[in-house]
Amino acid sequence: MRRNWRCAVLLTTFAVMSPTATQAQHVGGLVVGLAAEGMRTRADALATVSGPGVHALLGYGVSSHVMLLIEAGAGFAESRVLAHACVCGRVYGPVIARIAPYAEIGFAAHGRELEAERFASGVGLSLGAGAEYFFLPHRSVVISVNRWSGHYDELEQGVGSTPVDIDASTVRFTVGAHLRPLRHRD
Repeated sequence: MRRNWRCAVLLTTFAVMSPTATQAQHVGGLVVGLAAEGMRTRADALATVSGPGVHALLGYGVSSHVMLLIEAGAGFAESRVLAHACVCGRVYGPVIARIAPYAEIGFAAHGRELEAERFASGVGLSLGAGAEYFFLPHRSVVISVNRWSGHYDELEQGVGSTPVDIDASTVRFTVGAHLRPLRHRD
């Protein structure tokens, strides 16, 4: 009898934590997000730099498994600016126990301040993976890792710019929150 009681409590607890059929549709609709991130940027012939930053996104879940979004962020490393912007697509796996894993791919621009009045910038491919935990039906905590690989193709100096070809990569670790303000209430 005691064993059956424990099993019933465990199953009830799991049922409360598991998403219902309406909760499984969390990822659709308009999404806004804000996050803190850590960035590490490496480039040929340039020093590797790391630092903290902030990250914002605006997206739209076109279905329960696909989202299109725009991301932008900036940070500081050794008192110099690091910046990025990305247009990407995100594909979600099934929501299990309020957790929605995802993978994303995008076209991104990155830049970094080298010294006063000098800024290297370029474009490349961004790949990422992460997960959202829905603590409320339309609010979530997000954790992700992204890697950008590309080339710095321009070196801006004051009012002019010089073409360059410097291989570069950035890894970002992000922790933040998403809000779906206009999501249809099931």
